[in-house]
Amino acid sequence: KGILELGRTFAEGWSPYTADTALRDFLELMRQVETSTKVHVVERRLCNYLGISPREYPSLGYANYIGSAFREAVAGFMNGLSAAKTSGHWAGSSRYTRRSEIFETRPIGIPEFAALASEFMDALHRPLVAEGCLAESAWIDDSPYSVLHAHELARVFPGMKLVHVYRDPRDVLASYQTKKWGGGDVAIIAQRIAHVYQRWGVIKQGLSDHQYIEVRLEDLSAQPKEQLTRLMEFLGMSFDDQILDLDLSKANAGRWRSDLSEESKEQCFVYLQDAIRGYGYELSEEDYL
Repeated sequence: KGILELGRTFAEGWSPYTADTALRDFLELMRQVETSTKVHVVERRLCNYLGISPREYPSLGYANYIGSAFREAVAGFMNGLSAAKTSGHWAGSSRYTRRSEIFETRPIGIPEFAALASEFMDALHRPLVAEGCLAESAWIDDSPYSVLHAHELARVFPGMKLVHVYRDPRDVLASYQTKKWGGGDVAIIAQRIAHVYQRWGVIKQGLSDHQYIEVRLEDLSAQPKEQLTRLMEFLGMSFDDQILDLDLSKANAGRWRSDLSEESKEQCFVYLQDAIRGYGYELSEEDYL
């Protein structure tokens, strides 16, 4: 539904139908993230209590922060992707829609799409900068699985700087067990994590040194100035001692030893040993016997 999906559709999988469908999905996503109300917050808490999934994006509400600039940014982006709409519908279009319309589009290469996407993101960012909520130099996405789309992000946003903060895979597993999206079966969770490491290992081979950096969380916690200096150099930013005011002590390094059951530790050994060794963490059979 997001920008990367749109880029794939327009640059590689374009047809009048696929582009129209992708734009409709994107608009629906924009409606979902436009506003967030107190009702949404209460709904999310109630759903969490009942053990059911809430609305798609209950905590997001861009228009709450930038007002009408949100719709203006979306409209500008859509106008760049579709110059007109015509009456009609496809097989599979939304049911019972009065005066249904089709977005008229054309194939768009990655460079042109990248320019449109960057302008869209900047249009969302500028009002927050004007309000003093964000720095002017960059906008940041901290979605954990973004690393798995790094090659596409680099195509759409050529100036991308990706920071991969990694930790002991066993601690990742321990953390997953506390998340609603983490899953309940340890063996399945361990395999999911292993697949992520395997996929990232393939993707990063196609990236250059100026596009990504890897930072070990345990080192960041133990040697903050050294690691943050390295990170600032990669980002092309000057080091400021105020950065050291950040609390980096809660890395929970080694939590797996106390948080995981003996059975879970065995699953780590079975499924995660390549990732554990690959990232330089100690792997002793004594921990699993």
